[in-house]
Amino acid sequence: MSTREKLIKARLGMLALAEELQNISLVCRRAGISRSHFYEIKEAFEKWGAEGLAPQPRRKPRMPNQTPPELEAKILVRRLGPRGCRSPGFL
Repeated sequence: MSTREKLIKARLGMLALAEELQNISLVCRRAGISRSHFYEIKEAFEKWGAEGLAPQPRRKPRMPNQTPPELEAKILVRRLGPRGCRSPGFL
């Protein structure tokens, strides 16, 4: 069983326990999560079923002050030369 499947199974068990106990605070304390996270999990399950309980991939962060790739390529060509290596007399 993969980590993804174990996580889905654990979250399903937590939702089942919440249904059984009818006490969200107690379930969250036992699971070691906040109530707001519990409701996020519950909402995902209601929207998408068991697949909604799987961990979602995160997007790569975009750095607002990062040099654009086109400009970076031009700088490297100018600095290293068109073949990607320094010429003997160039600093």
